[in-house]
Amino acid sequence: MIVADTGIGKTGLACLWAKRKTFYILPNRTSNNAMFETLSKIFSKEKVGLLHSTAIFYVLDNQDYEDYTILRDYENTKNLSKPITVCTADQLFTAVFKYPTYEKIYATLSYSDVVIDEIQGFDPTQIVPIIRQIKETLKLGTRFLIITATLPNIVKKEFERLGFRVITDDPSTIDNTKRHKVAILDEDIFSVKDQIIQKAKEGKNVLVIVNTVSTSQELYSQLKSEYENTNLLHSRFIYKHRKEKEDRILKDYKEGKGIIWITTQLVEASIDVDFDVLFTEVAPADSLIQRMGRIHRHKEYDYVGDYNVFILTKVDEKKVSKVYDKPLREKTIQLIQERLTQDGYLLSRDKRDIVDYLYSEEVLKQLNSNYFKKWKEVENILSSNWDYLFKKEAQEVFRDTFTFEAIPYIFKEEVKKLLEEYEKIKEIKDQKEKRLKRKWILKQINDYKVPIPVYWIVNEKVKSKSPYEVLDRDLNIFILANYFKYDEDLGIRINEEMLEKYNFDESIFI
Repeated sequence: MIVADTGIGKTGLACLWAKRKTFYILPNRTSNNAMFETLSKIFSKEKVGLLHSTAIFYVLDNQDYEDYTILRDYENTKNLSKPITVCTADQLFTAVFKYPTYEKIYATLSYSDVVIDEIQGFDPTQIVPIIRQIKETLKLGTRFLIITATLPNIVKKEFERLGFRVITDDPSTIDNTKRHKVAILDEDIFSVKDQIIQKAKEGKNVLVIVNTVSTSQELYSQLKSEYENTNLLHSRFIYKHRKEKEDRILKDYKEGKGIIWITTQLVEASIDVDFDVLFTEVAPADSLIQRMGRIHRHKEYDYVGDYNVFILTKVDEKKVSKVYDKPLREKTIQLIQERLTQDGYLLSRDKRDIVDYLYSEEVLKQLNSNYFKKWKEVENILSSNWDYLFKKEAQEVFRDTFTFEAIPYIFKEEVKKLLEEYEKIKEIKDQKEKRLKRKWILKQINDYKVPIPVYWIVNEKVKSKSPYEVLDRDLNIFILANYFKYDEDLGIRINEEMLEKYNFDESIFI
């Protein structure tokens, strides 16, 4: 297990370290897609497979329509037969729950090398099963390399107990460049709108990261009316629009000037951008450090000038407490203030120390943190006799929030036409052509889907108002009720008239 700063060469190390069949694990699908492209360039696309819940659609999006080898390659990847597989944790580590056919994964791992990148990106419901499965598969012969930019102490101790050599402070892993000059402001994100716009008018590319989708939508609406070159990216756009926005943010930071992007946690680890200035709502240390890593990221010289990171400590507690523990947020600010240099820089070594200290068992207990409670809860489940789950349920443990993928009402007619095309495919006699065309149509339907939290639609008040209709249960195609509003600028949200009409509690839809 190695802690090394961004840009030091962790991916290169992983490629040199792996000697056998290899699995490369990252916390989210966007990061996996990017790593798939990177490793395909190093080892060739024939040797590298991509495995996550929408991997086939990503691969189809980047291939020729008539290329039938896509299906063969994807089947090989699903059967774990590629030399190198890039995948999300739910594809590999749910086997610890011993659902039927889990033996296939354990048997494959017995002669495999596994790289886990950015382990701090997983929460306790994910890390605890990962640690348990590592413990079991080490005995079978699996080799593991864990590479990460920051490492919570509670995770480090677990890996030391498993016999891992943990390297946390080797001089060659530390970036000594002064990248982040930090200002902590006792204000909320809306009160610094003028400062955000002023930085953009000075020609700087400004990244704004907030903790909830609803806050990002509200801030975008306010800023857009005052500064045209303002953009929004969060997880609740349909996949088609989200992909377009992700491509645009990557292009903007390289080529643009004076651009504002308002985002959520989505950009913390999944999108490799390098902005000039960051305005961020307060969050626990690991998240804040990931956010800072999007500023002065690829430069090889010290940052000089005014503050380039602004942390806003006032947030809407009703919303944010559902996302991040208040004690963790408050302790984070205290630790950052204690470790800032005289001229306001937060250095790499200090960032590591903050995460290590904050996520030690003693401090988590002292703060009565939900993080520690969740950790113990999952440990107890895994230690009980009830260790059997169906595969689908096991994979849900690896989601930050239970999500429900549905299609906004405004796309209902387009999707119905695609379903009609899907039905016509039955007439095609060539099996390969039939399968490929089906996948292409499902990919187009998937482009219209948006992930929303399950609690949006199972809340008793909302549930009684028919929040969705089933268009095709076999294909998991659901259409959201038309009181869920969607547009390309803001994404999915609840119609304000409906909030009043049905007396919905707005906090349901954060």
